[in-house]
Amino acid sequence: MNYLILILATTLFFYLLIPGIGAFIVRKQWNEFRKKLLIAASAPIIDFHKSRLGGRESEYLGIFKFFGSLEAIQDKYEIWLRSTNFTATVDMQNVKIYLIPAFSSVEDKNDIYEKNREIIIDEMPQVLNWETFHSLSQQTDIMVCGPLFMEKGKVIFRNTSENTITFLIYDGKQESLLRRSIWAGRHRNEFWNILTPTSLVAGSFSLFIIAYYLFSFPGFTIISRFTLSLSLIPVMPLFPPGVVLFFAYRHFWKKARFLRAERDIIKLPFHYFQDPTVTPTQIGIGSDNFCLDIWPKMTYCYRKIENQEEVIQICHDKNIKVRSISIQKNDISKNNVYYYFYKPEIKLQDPFIEEVIIDGDPAAIIKKCQRKSEIYDYLSLGIFSFGMIINFSLTYFFIDLISR
Repeated sequence: MNYLILILATTLFFYLLIPGIGAFIVRKQWNEFRKKLLIAASAPIIDFHKSRLGGRESEYLGIFKFFGSLEAIQDKYEIWLRSTNFTATVDMQNVKIYLIPAFSSVEDKNDIYEKNREIIIDEMPQVLNWETFHSLSQQTDIMVCGPLFMEKGKVIFRNTSENTITFLIYDGKQESLLRRSIWAGRHRNEFWNILTPTSLVAGSFSLFIIAYYLFSFPGFTIISRFTLSLSLIPVMPLFPPGVVLFFAYRHFWKKARFLRAERDIIKLPFHYFQDPTVTPTQIGIGSDNFCLDIWPKMTYCYRKIENQEEVIQICHDKNIKVRSISIQKNDISKNNVYYYFYKPEIKLQDPFIEEVIIDGDPAAIIKKCQRKSEIYDYLSLGIFSFGMIINFSLTYFFIDLISR
């Protein structure tokens, strides 16, 4: 009994607990990244006029964002960024750098619908520390958002204990940066993280040693075969016939991840109008027309449209796209219900505040994506577990034949 407890504890610790802790950490990190992007979407853009509103030589200005290109690197941690008519400084100490994937192809101008799956590269943003990043060249396009200070006549972004800097390096248009970042900003598979390979190897080796030891005792034949089978779990998914179910698991897991990405980009224009105390699946848009001020002089509106011809006309006139989800595009289009999110004033430009048309009620779409992605999650885990049970049983059977 003591040996069985040791074997089960070793299996659970190395195969489930450590990878599970890593999965929790990874998911939390990417959730925080996406939350920081939403904060950046609501933050005002700093410009020369705003930076001179304060009267004191040294003061905290608030949370701002800035689009520019690298102009110079000063000292160890200080960099200078320039836009068309303004320069800002960033203190890069303890700042994470995110390299955002570009589009893999050009959007079709003749198609009014976004094709996110086809044109956004299926890869995660690379995450680097400034201390290990040595290839930053001049004219690199950068978006930075975070606490902004006025010090000795210059504006400087710097981390504080309450808020940290979001620092994005990107290629392509600023208008698609938020959409690409939200889409890509999630782990492909949280359970395969930086802790998983080492933990699986350590667990497999530990169980193999225990099995080798138990084989020396005639009375422990069954439990030693069981332990040896457990030591092969890291490679067991690739054994036939369960390998077919392993690829089915990967297929449904990827579909769930894709639906979560669709859900999050549907939220982008919608989150400004949400009550933050209510979950997105419990709230709908309350009226057919509404406007609000995201920040001073930046008004954002939505308007309900029930005419597909009007939607097509707006798309062609303003060069914007219709955003929908893959699982119900046809159903929504038949209802001819759209929500047009737009900026009535064009004096101030903010690339993070999108002009887009949502095909259907955003709250209903978010709820449908969430429910469907959860179904695919459970289905993929069920398929994976079933494949492992089949392969484990066959592995134990062959070990039993060989060891007789």
